[in-house]
Amino acid sequence: MHVHANALLTGSSTTSIVLADLREPEAIVAHPRVRALIDFTQPVALLLVAIVHFITEKENPARILSVFRGALPAGSYLALSHATADFRPVAARHAAAVQEPMTAEPVTGPHQAIQQTERAAPSPRPPFPAPAEGGLAGQR
Repeated sequence: MHVHANALLTGSSTTSIVLADLREPEAIVAHPRVRALIDFTQPVALLLVAIVHFITEKENPARILSVFRGALPAGSYLALSHATADFRPVAARHAAAVQEPMTAEPVTGPHQAIQQTERAAPSPRPPFPAPAEGGLAGQR
């Protein structure tokens, strides 16, 4: 994917791709391509959509977010979404076979210096009644 994206973006002065590990945010923020493209003296938007839930609590998501947040100048926005075990713990245990869901606390807890704005979307509601223990939603 990285090679293909690089081929597609060759010659673009407004878009770039960086092959990096989210667990090493310092390397991402300091990467020459990132620094050449993003002016960190002006407000920016950082989109961490559907990625943070792949970071386990042992990998310290609070530290990772702190590094990214520290790189953002005043007036910047951080959009973040992640899977959570807060609302449907049984379903989250089933999903844990492929990822480790966490509660919202490591990401939005009081130790985080993020000024939370009004949610753009409400917390998800299951389209079906909650499944019985061990069952699947909508299963009869």
